[in-house]
Amino acid sequence: MARKSRRQAQNIGAAVAENNNLTITKERIKTAAYARLSVEKETDESIETQITMLYQYIAGHSEYDLIDTYADNGHTGTDFDRPEFNRMMDDVRAGKIQCIVVKDLSRFGRNLVETGYYLETLLPKLNVRLIAINDDFDSSREEDRNSLAVPIKNLVNEMYSKDFSRKATSYYELHSQRGDAKILNTIYGYNVDRENNVLVPNPETAPIVQVIFRWYLSGCSLADIVKRLKLIGVMTPECYKRLHNGNNNLPATDRWKSERVRNILVNPSYIGDTIHGKRRKTLYKNIPAHKTPKEEWIVHHHTHPSLISDEDFNKAQEMFESVCKSNTIKKIAYQKNRELYKDFFPQKVVCADCGNTMQFQRYSHDKRSSTVDGAYYMCCGDDITPACRKRIYSEYLRLVVVEQIRRLGAAISGYKSVIEDIQAGRADNSARRSLDAKLNHVSYKIAELDEKLTVLYENFAEGIVDAEDYQMMKERYQGERAALQKRSEELCEEKRKMEKDILSFLEMEKDLSGFLKEHSSHEELINKFVEKVYISGDDRIEICFCCDDILERIRNMTEVTEERSDEV
Repeated sequence: MARKSRRQAQNIGAAVAENNNLTITKERIKTAAYARLSVEKETDESIETQITMLYQYIAGHSEYDLIDTYADNGHTGTDFDRPEFNRMMDDVRAGKIQCIVVKDLSRFGRNLVETGYYLETLLPKLNVRLIAINDDFDSSREEDRNSLAVPIKNLVNEMYSKDFSRKATSYYELHSQRGDAKILNTIYGYNVDRENNVLVPNPETAPIVQVIFRWYLSGCSLADIVKRLKLIGVMTPECYKRLHNGNNNLPATDRWKSERVRNILVNPSYIGDTIHGKRRKTLYKNIPAHKTPKEEWIVHHHTHPSLISDEDFNKAQEMFESVCKSNTIKKIAYQKNRELYKDFFPQKVVCADCGNTMQFQRYSHDKRSSTVDGAYYMCCGDDITPACRKRIYSEYLRLVVVEQIRRLGAAISGYKSVIEDIQAGRADNSARRSLDAKLNHVSYKIAELDEKLTVLYENFAEGIVDAEDYQMMKERYQGERAALQKRSEELCEEKRKMEKDILSFLEMEKDLSGFLKEHSSHEELINKFVEKVYISGDDRIEICFCCDDILERIRNMTEVTEERSDEV
């Protein structure tokens, strides 16, 4: 029967579908809408305008199926580390997105190198299409992918961003010095009067700031203030900002923390001062955002109503300095104690009776003092096994273990000459010599069987042996040969492991003797050679060295073997 061509098969399929009134629909493309607007608005366009434009484009093309919308508001295009962009790329890698639609290429990115990487390498590799509406760019069209206009546009976008940054930086510096820079972001406790470009007290949050200062000045610690704010249900600055900006997507994990309270207590804005330049970035000089030292801040005094008096604010700063100085002293003492009483066996000391890892604890005879008088390891138990409260002093354990390491070094040195003789083949009765003899014997037996198989075939060819006897004897010889071949492979593997153990032993001996000769620190010795230390209730200490397995095999290797060399 003649084969039908592919075209004929397609025509037949179409005719069958038409006759049965079937509608063949093409699967729609899973599409993402991505919008971005910088911190410093490049145009008067809002992020909502961009998103509306993307929706209209997608709605006008039936092949696209809008899966999700991603919008980075307040993020520069020169940096691809944007939260919504990262979320979109995670969905792309998960296979949820097949096409990305943006207003133009500058919305996708303003970095020539990274934008080129996404367009030319990453997105094609992930089989994802990119459409830039205003640039009439579609990565599914070959002429667009190969067009010289695309890298030129990306270069122009990057240069525009840098030029805009230079102008914006100059504008900001000028108006910061004059004190009339536009207030972009409000401060907790204030609202922004946009008409007069000034901060005014917020009747809802200003009292919170004032009560935080009163609590601190009355002797409450930062942790106590956090507890009080949580207890009375005060909304965090971030949650309050989002809620009053019309964003009901409040962060579930946002909580009051000591650092957040501290930032309020040290903010000069609450005494009426305006601060510029706490953080700076200069895109056109490739200087990323960074904190600046206090000496570089631009300060204008009494530019808006104060919430806290100068006297109370200065007193709070003095209290902070006193606490910081005290914490610094404690930190220095703590570091000295840590150096004096180190944990030489991190996660290595185990209770032999209950199996728990014993915890390292420092102690002091005077609990009010910051000094440390010693340290010990204690069995504190866990959620499953109760604690037996066994303890051993760290200094005693360290001395015992180091002494055992020195004895280990002496024992290993005693094996060195024997192992070197075995490696060089000078030891007559070693395990390796016995192994070589076994290998030679097996090889000789295999050669014998090969000779027998050859003679058997010749006898069969000359008619001396009939077919039935030939087949029976051939199978027997081949079975014996297969068994010998397997044994030969096992012996070769055993020899390979033996040679590996010899090399490992000699390297270990070299390391240990080097450590001991150079009087290396106990910490280095323990980290290198001790795997676990088991402490029993009868004060017995069992040390498990990292090299125990190799040492056991080396001992067996050096023993005189009484096996006959012809034994297989």
